[in-house]
Amino acid sequence: MAKECFCEHHLLTLYKISSIIVLEEYSRTIINKTLHIARKHEQGEQGMREWSLITSHGLVLAAISRDSQKTARQIGDDVGLTERRAHKIIVDLEQAGYIKRTKFGNRNVYTINPDVPLITRLSDASAGDLLALFGWQRQKRTKKPKAARQDNV
Repeated sequence: MAKECFCEHHLLTLYKISSIIVLEEYSRTIINKTLHIARKHEQGEQGMREWSLITSHGLVLAAISRDSQKTARQIGDDVGLTERRAHKIIVDLEQAGYIKRTKFGNRNVYTINPDVPLITRLSDASAGDLLALFGWQRQKRTKKPKAARQDNV
């Protein structure tokens, strides 16, 4: 009888160990599949890493040109960035003079300065020239009415 208990105990222990090994293998398989999917996603549909000729700063500026009242989260969603990264880029653009941020209540409204030159040695183009590639058009400035002139003749 002692031998049966001993065998049952060993079998139970072996069963627990084998269950742990199976779970570890299963976990390892799931992790490997997840990493494989993540790598494929990173590489894109055609097996190449996704990239763009336009930097994130240019894309954020283009998103702002399409809707100057979007939040940093909405801008980030539009260009594939996190809200935090989009906010940092907005601050960079503001510090460089490409945009001006105005608070309206709890929201920001951005005004683009299209005359700021692009930071490059290869071109003398302005931000407005770059945004024109995205279909942006300069807003016509409304002239302030001059005070009525009175001619004393």
